[in-house]
Amino acid sequence: MPSAHVDLVPLGYKPLSPRALASGESLETVDFIDATHLLVTFNQRKLIARLRDDPEGDRDRILRAVVVHLPDGKVTAEAEWRTHDRERYLWSLADGRFLLRLGNAISVLAPRNAHPGEELQRYSLLVMSRKLRHVQVAPDGQTIAVESSKPEMIGDDPDEPTSKRPIELDLYTFHASPFGLEKRGTTPLPAVLHFSFTDEGYLVANPEKGGTWAFDLSGFHGETLELAGVQTSCRPEHLFVSPTEFIVSACRVGDERGMLGAFNLRGEVLWLQGVPPPHGASFSLAPNAGRFAMRGTSTDVDISRDDNLPSGQEVRVFQTYSGAMLLRTECTPTQKADQNFALSDDGMQLAVWSRDAINIYPLPALSAKDENAVKQAKQPVVFKK
Repeated sequence: MPSAHVDLVPLGYKPLSPRALASGESLETVDFIDATHLLVTFNQRKLIARLRDDPEGDRDRILRAVVVHLPDGKVTAEAEWRTHDRERYLWSLADGRFLLRLGNAISVLAPRNAHPGEELQRYSLLVMSRKLRHVQVAPDGQTIAVESSKPEMIGDDPDEPTSKRPIELDLYTFHASPFGLEKRGTTPLPAVLHFSFTDEGYLVANPEKGGTWAFDLSGFHGETLELAGVQTSCRPEHLFVSPTEFIVSACRVGDERGMLGAFNLRGEVLWLQGVPPPHGASFSLAPNAGRFAMRGTSTDVDISRDDNLPSGQEVRVFQTYSGAMLLRTECTPTQKADQNFALSDDGMQLAVWSRDAINIYPLPALSAKDENAVKQAKQPVVFKK
């Protein structure tokens, strides 16, 4: 049963249409700031003033952000932001801070510092002259990857091939005192990439004979760390859930079921288990508790491809080192965008969007064995020379 229930209608929220839910556009988010505060954002339906120099392809909208106190649901700070597209705009950083992207501008939010009743402030980190294409944040909440291309100009061909607009990847480290981004390097990419990485390097999956895929950690300074592999009948998808642990979503050989497993940078397979087909899976992480939440559908419909969304969508919380499932609950309505649920940083609560409200579910405290596993996962990576 939920320990708290936050009604969003009094805050100005209006439920999304089926078309919007199926679009995959980033339209609403929920995140924990700390154990007693949520950051909730959603589209604000209102007239938008036209900007004189607004590019023709922009799809401007107004986002409403509210800091909500738990369990009473009172708003302690709020803000409105104008953004120019429907792509993802918010990422969690460490210590209750958030990365906000509005067009080509990146800022940091520090809602813990907000005083009751004041506007939620944002602090500028980076304004790009290039077109920002993709942003990712590593599980440490400090390492940030930003992908960009040359800016689009009036008269450009919208169907111009990607090869004519090469992608650059910039790697940054976020610093909190004072707020800033330290650039670590730039590298060209063949296209916009979604990849798994930590502050040490990025994960590479290499196909081998017999349906086996081998994993390597490719260090940002040229080192390579060989890791355990997995046998699968489909290409595996992978994601770091802590600085030294990653999960792999794959397919059992000769079986229609999906497979989920956890691995670490010591070359160990922590566990493998059968799961429903991994269609449209998305994740929320709590590395400090050694836990992650996975959201997927309860049917075999691939929501990343099909506009007819299934009725069932569930969230499951796992202990990373053991694979033990701690909680399973429904998330409604089903949507393609992946920010309608969140784990708290301490791993003790799960927030789940439930139509026009958010439910908060308690999770069990960490055992001594759980805490020891978290300590082990924080041990630094040692590359072989």
